[in-house]
Amino acid sequence: MMVIFRITRRMLDDVKRALRCPHPVALERIGFIYVRPGTISQGHLLLATGYQSVRDNHYVEAKAGHSACAIINRYAITEAMQRSLNTGEGVFHVHMHDFGVCCAFSTVDLQSLNGLMPSFYNVNQKVLHGALLITHKGIIGKYWTPDKKSHNLTLISVIGYPCSYHKATTDDL
Repeated sequence: MMVIFRITRRMLDDVKRALRCPHPVALERIGFIYVRPGTISQGHLLLATGYQSVRDNHYVEAKAGHSACAIINRYAITEAMQRSLNTGEGVFHVHMHDFGVCCAFSTVDLQSLNGLMPSFYNVNQKVLHGALLITHKGIIGKYWTPDKKSHNLTLISVIGYPCSYHKATTDDL
């Protein structure tokens, strides 16, 4: 199935700026991009409508030996779920790996996202929910279906000067 994620350059720049802000206990920031369905002849078009940073007090300090760079509490997830319920929008978890050579979701990322996505489908099964990872080489993304299976986004298009298109798999980065 073709799934295209579309975001404006301005929103993407705002998201990147927010994700680059340091945090006292987390090594990386997390946010949520909200989407509404658009129209294409085959597949799904997801139009980014808004961004919400996870509040500073919704991060949890990791215990020694924990491999996650950021942990968020249930209040952060509840806020995202509530917006999806109120507006009918889909939720895309977003974070950044703006370091080293990593341009893929980590094992920890995928484990936590696999556990998170059913929460969004519990409140809204009418739209797709997923995750984006912004890297120094581009953007990759996945969406989950209500049956808890993950799939790569087909394309991520950034609208505005300069326009860019990202095939949403790590093989293309």
